[in-house]
Amino acid sequence: MTWAADSILLVGCPSAGKTNYLARVWLEMRSDRGPMRIFRLPRDAAYVQQAANALLQGRYAPRTDRDLAYKPVELSLTPTSSGGESGRDVVLADGSGEYWYQVFDRRLRQPGWEKHLRRPLAILLFYRASAEENVAPLDWISYQKLVGLPPTKGEGQAPPAGSVSAENLPTQVVLVEAAQLLLRAATEHGVRHIRLGVVVTGWDAIPTDGQTTPPLEYLRKEMPLLTQFIEANPSGAEVRTFGVSSTGGDLAADGEFRAKYLEHPTAFGYAVASNRRGGIDQNANVAFPILWAAGGDG
Repeated sequence: MTWAADSILLVGCPSAGKTNYLARVWLEMRSDRGPMRIFRLPRDAAYVQQAANALLQGRYAPRTDRDLAYKPVELSLTPTSSGGESGRDVVLADGSGEYWYQVFDRRLRQPGWEKHLRRPLAILLFYRASAEENVAPLDWISYQKLVGLPPTKGEGQAPPAGSVSAENLPTQVVLVEAAQLLLRAATEHGVRHIRLGVVVTGWDAIPTDGQTTPPLEYLRKEMPLLTQFIEANPSGAEVRTFGVSSTGGDLAADGEFRAKYLEHPTAFGYAVASNRRGGIDQNANVAFPILWAAGGDG
């Protein structure tokens, strides 16, 4: 495996599914079943272990602490086939959805993750399908109610600076702005190798016919602005889209599924990605997006 990133930044609004995904990846990599495993445990990963314990008990992980401005999980990873001879340090930098709202509202480069923008990195944008907290794209009427100004002809009128907070804006706007902020900063620091991925969590919750289409096509329908941004790819980053289901079903609403899940929790969950034939490939290794971000070919 050729390593592409020293840091992987996890970006998402509230209820994007980052915590459950990170917990499931933690369980996957500690199982030694996949192509990558944890070579050395991090000094502080209590919140990830807490989330993992919830999944093992058939519950979704509790919401990330709203005050969690920045939480690095410094993992030392190594290919399972290496026999444990060496490891490579990779930082998974997480933060609450509210934290990314603050980044948007203040347009600030927070000191916690600034250091990660000076070396090869990957950025994973998280969006949970059908999450109640998602803010849909605005039509003209909704725009006028939100901003208090009528949109102009053509591309529309930008709201006055500071007049609208991130939590009221469409989810895709917040994600695009966060990505642009990070990419711009990394480019200014001379970083040339960047991977940008979009991870649609809760893939099992979207309509059945949609689960057989590539994640990019799903995004094209649900998040057109984000799709246009990654297809335009102004930063020249290497881009890929994924769908993931951290548990393979609904632990909260489907009692029958939960009973099956509890028999072997780490056997459930999967990731999907587009293939060269225009379809999708399903991968039982939930950590697949992380592995791609770190440098896998996929």
